[in-house]
Amino acid sequence: MKSVLYLVVTTIIIAACESPVEKQPDPQPIRDLTAAEKQIVEAGQDFSFKLFQKVNESDPLNNVFISPLSVSMAFGMALNGANGQTYSDMRSTLGFESLDNNAINTSYQSLIDLLHSADEQVKFEIANSIWYEKTFAVEQLFLQTNQNYFDAEVAGMDFSDPVTVDVINNWISEKTNNKINKMISQLSRETVLALINAIYFKASWKYEFDPDETTDDQFTTYANEQVACKMMQLGGEFNYYRDDDVQILDLPYGNSNFSMTILQPAYGKDINQFISTLDNSRWQSYLSQMEPDSGNLQMPKFKLSYKSASEALILNSILSDLGMGIAFSPSSADFSRINPLIQIFISMVLHKTFIQVDEEGTEAAAATVILFERTTAGENTKFFMRLDRPFVFVIRETNTKAILFTGKLNEPVWQE
Repeated sequence: MKSVLYLVVTTIIIAACESPVEKQPDPQPIRDLTAAEKQIVEAGQDFSFKLFQKVNESDPLNNVFISPLSVSMAFGMALNGANGQTYSDMRSTLGFESLDNNAINTSYQSLIDLLHSADEQVKFEIANSIWYEKTFAVEQLFLQTNQNYFDAEVAGMDFSDPVTVDVINNWISEKTNNKINKMISQLSRETVLALINAIYFKASWKYEFDPDETTDDQFTTYANEQVACKMMQLGGEFNYYRDDDVQILDLPYGNSNFSMTILQPAYGKDINQFISTLDNSRWQSYLSQMEPDSGNLQMPKFKLSYKSASEALILNSILSDLGMGIAFSPSSADFSRINPLIQIFISMVLHKTFIQVDEEGTEAAAATVILFERTTAGENTKFFMRLDRPFVFVIRETNTKAILFTGKLNEPVWQE
């Protein structure tokens, strides 16, 4: 088994390695994983490619860059508040069906520790936090569990105060070395909870590119357009595999426990079709066939934010398609282990990433925000409507459907 982390960008996968291909040069030893930890890692690999495929399907013409680990880690915290069918569906989507809650938490805790210490030459940081509306009662066990296993910071805030959004965004920015900014634009009146994961990665190549060898060149996009790029050059011995469909090469970082694995479909092969078939089974097959080989690599420098510097990816529909739709249902979601008296549901999952690849190495960051709202009306609840803000009203005759008056109340003036 090779990987415990993926950050994915169209044809590139950054992987933290338990034990890369055996002939990978000089990796630092990492202890053997327990059975539960191995299952968490294997499930994470499977989830990584399913999520990547779904995101790519929704955005086939543009760059794609996501952190499945960040999404998985945030939902690992959310699992500790889920109950019943909601818990079962979320656990199944993440691939943890055969593990109980304690095994999942313990394995995430170990994974965080292992990734932090995997390579002393690589800076890799994971941060988790829980933010709740101070008038919303959160079960202490939920908070304590996520503090113990995910090292989550906890804060009760006034969600109606616009400053709270700034405080949360500043936390994300700080934990990602200012690479992920203004993640949240606002908190709705019904938002009561936010679970956040942030990841930061910075590493130098084990074998750096020579900047003097970088040249102006052309890159052909998916739309078959030629665009200018800065093409880096590197020669040497790399773990490599090639068949009629793909070329694959490993670029190690630091002491080789982290690497960027590059997959390029053969000429004439459609990149989106290739991604649609790139599942964990095929991934493992590719890794097992890589061997040291001498050659030359030409690779463009690039820097991007996904989706953009000002826009986060919304994962609601994608995660629903993957199997956890019940968690987004105002009437069916069960997060009673967060608050047993007030029904809440996941209203939004936001995801944002950054990556820069140059001659020296790679800098990358990601953040995932899961927002929860209280249910205000649903199929199985009595509705509640409070007219304490401007509203529109229409006076009509229902048989003829004639509209007699229309109005908007902006200020409820009253005079005797």
